[in-house]
Amino acid sequence: MTIQSLFAPTDTLLVTRLALDYSDDLGRVQASSLEINGFCAAKSPNDLRIRINVGLITQLVGFDLDVNVTFVGQWVDASTVRWTADQVIDAYIAEFDATVDRFRGAFTTRVSEVSPPESRKGCDGLVRQYRTELATIGDGNGFDLFVHGNVFGIGVNDFVRVKNFVFHATGGVYSVLRATVRAKQNHCHSSMTEGAKAQFAALVTGASGFPLAYQWSVQGATTLAVTAATLDVQLPALAAPVTIGLLVTDANGLQAASTLNVRVLTAQEAAFRDAVCRLLEETRRAWLRRPTFDPRDPLRAGQLIPERDRQRYDELAQTLIKIGQGFRRTITGAK
Repeated sequence: MTIQSLFAPTDTLLVTRLALDYSDDLGRVQASSLEINGFCAAKSPNDLRIRINVGLITQLVGFDLDVNVTFVGQWVDASTVRWTADQVIDAYIAEFDATVDRFRGAFTTRVSEVSPPESRKGCDGLVRQYRTELATIGDGNGFDLFVHGNVFGIGVNDFVRVKNFVFHATGGVYSVLRATVRAKQNHCHSSMTEGAKAQFAALVTGASGFPLAYQWSVQGATTLAVTAATLDVQLPALAAPVTIGLLVTDANGLQAASTLNVRVLTAQEAAFRDAVCRLLEETRRAWLRRPTFDPRDPLRAGQLIPERDRQRYDELAQTLIKIGQGFRRTITGAK
């Protein structure tokens, strides 16, 4: 993953340090320094534009100005960005009888190497996997506020000058990659039965690049075949817990993991569930054909069953009888 591909999609920056020295041409403001830590700055997604509220600066000269200034970035080289701003403000401050006309300035930042994957939240609360850092370098980092007004009845034009501007911020890409393990099953026939073959599939969303790499793990069962996003296993001969694990890695190195704990059914449990599912399905079909169908009335139900379906119903009935006999033997201990 390149620095550009990491930094460009970011839409929020955590400004860890903003520091500057300031003064004004007319000497109305005592020259001093300011440092602000830990605030959020917006950034245009897939673009090099940072928006900073100019009120952070105008508070230095004693008035509040709630205006966002946009710094436009240009790559100087593979790891350096020059940010410039030249924006008309035209905001009147009544208590000073003065108008802030324009904001103009620039600063240069070095974009640090991409960090190793880590779980860290940004200003928007979303977890980021990779991050990079911006830090000012070199000279020529500063800007001017152009002000004019009729202070004390005297028309003035003033420049509030900022120099030694320090800007440190972090940003990164979202960990949007999601992976889920799903078992492939028929509607009424459970494939999660002791001794059976079962198939699992990976559902992946939010990949930032392709191809995807799949790494499967199996506990409690035997792996039969692995084909990228699918896994075939042989379930244990006797019902026992099985765990299927999955780790997906996209082309940019983002990873997502998923685990599925499988309860393997005994043959008797699977047959019972299968029969109940089929009974409910047949009841639904019969009711759709004849809404007065009542499975609790064997005579009437039998009359409503089409001849072509009677063999299927008879087989289902015999299955239910066998299951009932099996449960009776289990409960009473009869042979």
